[in-house]
Amino acid sequence: NRDVRRPVRAGVFGSLLRRGLGANAGGRAGTFAAYSTKPSAPSRAAGLRGGWKSEVIPAKDLQDLQTAIEADSAKRDKALEIGRRVERACGEYVNTLHYGEQASVTTAYNQAKLDLEAHLEAVPHVTGCREFGLGFAVDRYILSGAFEHFLEKGEGLRRSDLGQNFDDEEYMGGMMGLCQELAHYAMRRATDLDVKSVQVCTNFIKEVKSEMLAFDLRNSPLRRKFDGIKYAERRCENILYELSFARDAALETSSGLEPEAKRQRRDEEETSMMSAAGMLDADEWQELRKAYKEYDQKRELVIKECRDVQKGAKQAIYAAHRGDTTRAEKLIKAGGEGVSRIFESYIKDSPSLRFGSFNGALEELAEAQMFLYWLKHVKENQNDDEHTTPDASAASLLPTREQMCSGLLDHMDYLGALSDFTGEVGRGGGGGGPPPGGAGGPSAPPKPQNEPHRQAHVQNAPLQAQATPAQEEKKQTGMLGGLFNAGISFIKDVQQRMRENDNKRNS
Repeated sequence: NRDVRRPVRAGVFGSLLRRGLGANAGGRAGTFAAYSTKPSAPSRAAGLRGGWKSEVIPAKDLQDLQTAIEADSAKRDKALEIGRRVERACGEYVNTLHYGEQASVTTAYNQAKLDLEAHLEAVPHVTGCREFGLGFAVDRYILSGAFEHFLEKGEGLRRSDLGQNFDDEEYMGGMMGLCQELAHYAMRRATDLDVKSVQVCTNFIKEVKSEMLAFDLRNSPLRRKFDGIKYAERRCENILYELSFARDAALETSSGLEPEAKRQRRDEEETSMMSAAGMLDADEWQELRKAYKEYDQKRELVIKECRDVQKGAKQAIYAAHRGDTTRAEKLIKAGGEGVSRIFESYIKDSPSLRFGSFNGALEELAEAQMFLYWLKHVKENQNDDEHTTPDASAASLLPTREQMCSGLLDHMDYLGALSDFTGEVGRGGGGGGPPPGGAGGPSAPPKPQNEPHRQAHVQNAPLQAQATPAQEEKKQTGMLGGLFNAGISFIKDVQQRMRENDNKRNS
């Protein structure tokens, strides 16, 4: 879903979000507000004679989610407006630099630069976490500045000239974009037989390529930009090759054969230009490589450790489905300690590492915590008989956002975990109880030797026929007893709220 910038999983809550947030930009916040306010009193479904005694989802968490989405939407719209203006102004400025007519758009370009710089100063930038809508605008901003600097001084823009509001990868991307632009510039200069300018452009592209070859680039936009340098270099080399014929033909036509001394001097100048280097700061690029390598190593460690957290969370859900709450709690506790350790060791100093594996680990762990909490409290919210003691202190059937993942869950991770949780409710709703031989259930009878093909049926049939009244009561009132009806009631409540909101909107 492009409004929440995260795929919303299948399920009723996913449908709720798609209908609530998938509208146009003007109405998505208001539409979602109707869904995310405090839930109305749920209906009483069959099998839940006493009805719900608690809210399904904490009202405060839904309100916080709505507020966060509205704030993100406002920030995104503002960033998109500035980004479009900067992108258009920088594109026009780069185009005029090719023709030497930049004075015609200097005013608009300078104003766009001021707007972007003011926005970057007002909104603190986190390394690697560029605002949505500003990514391409920042790339064009760096490209235009680097192109202008190259035409004035014949060298590459230094990383230190950009300041701390820009990332290393954005700087490298801008320099590689400059290589593409210089290939076009070299073609224009070749029409005037300006060999020197074409040679300087070629030398710069070769030097950038040489520096980038020392990076161990992963599959990313930066790697794809690097692939384009090879074609820019080849284009410039072809232009130089063709110029060698065109210039000789022009000289011979205008003044006959070129004198040997003049030809020798020209060849020496071209040789010196081809061997010229130093248009980039080698020490600065060495620091860039070092920082990139360290970041990549931390990224690999985060992926590896998050994989263990996700695996444990999935096993916790598996254990919860089968009534083994002890093992599920143990795995969830280990997962909480794991995400805390990952955050303190890597994410705290490099917030951009949060996106990807760490977000996925948080969502999976929160889903496991929600599902286990739901299983524990769904029985407490039933009033089946006098033996059931409802938990009056339970404010909702799900834990609050602060209670999950050691308090590291942000609103978008919470949204994804809540969507996935509804899938677990539907998956566990039809079970009716723990499987034979599992935790909380009786042992399976011996398999008959003469009917191996009916193994699955024989395992379940004797359980229904031989179950004692105590076992039957345990099955009905255990952790998974009544979960199917509870899930149906939860889904019906959400659907009812959707219908009510549709009626209000239509009227």
